[in-house]
Amino acid sequence: MKLHVAFCIFLAVIIPISALHSENELKELEAVLEKFQPEALEVLEELKKEQIEPLVPQNCGSKIRLKILGTCGEVTECKSGYLAPLACRTHLNEKVFQELCCPN
Repeated sequence: MKLHVAFCIFLAVIIPISALHSENELKELEAVLEKFQPEALEVLEELKKEQIEPLVPQNCGSKIRLKILGTCGEVTECKSGYLAPLACRTHLNEKVFQELCCPN
């Protein structure tokens, strides 16, 4: 019983933190797009309306990894989960990748 209560408390804390983290990622992505590529904001809005995590086709994922490697000099973890599906649907310029993927 104690374990069940502890697990419920864990979920009650982790889920809001996770939602806040993804909300912060989304705000950061929107700010970068607004600054460097505002026309991509419309595509991002379409992705957000889908309300499921968009899948990235394997061939597109490979192209994105190569783009990050060419831009950053190494493959790194990007700051937004929406970046890959967005990049598969619209051409993103290097500045967007630099801001969200390259180590500072």
